[in-house]
Amino acid sequence: MSFRELRNFKEIMATLGYPRLISIENFKMPHFELVADALEWLCHRYDKNMEILSDIRTEQDRVAFLKSVAEQLLVKARVKLNLKNLYASNGFAVRELLKVSRCGPPLPLPLPLPLPLPQPHRSPEQGGHAAARRAQERQPRPGGGRGGDVSGHRAGTQVHR
Repeated sequence: MSFRELRNFKEIMATLGYPRLISIENFKMPHFELVADALEWLCHRYDKNMEILSDIRTEQDRVAFLKSVAEQLLVKARVKLNLKNLYASNGFAVRELLKVSRCGPPLPLPLPLPLPLPQPHRSPEQGGHAAARRAQERQPRPGGGRGGDVSGHRAGTQVHR
């Protein structure tokens, strides 16, 4: 149980769209209801038809819940879970929940940001000096594209000898 694992689990669950708010403080003390809810949500995200026992009132019900989830995840997702860590429902359960959260269907890629629309060309009268400078830069220079003669000097300058 490290802070990084807790933070990563919290961020992954928020990214996946988990409806409850998860705090890092929730895993400092045993919180089986949160672990069971997150595990059930992750299982249904992986496979909508997964049959999971939802009764977790007694110890036997909790053990049966964890066994049913672990068996189905082992068969369908090939993920082996440590049930002792899940039952402890503290920071060590986060390692097991991370395994499940990473095995689900991939997230849809975010839509690319739209490219900015090209600005219409403005004449020097409309745009001032910057527009005039850009218009001059687009015009070909005399003597080729880079500027001057073969000696490397700009056109119109004289070399003093």
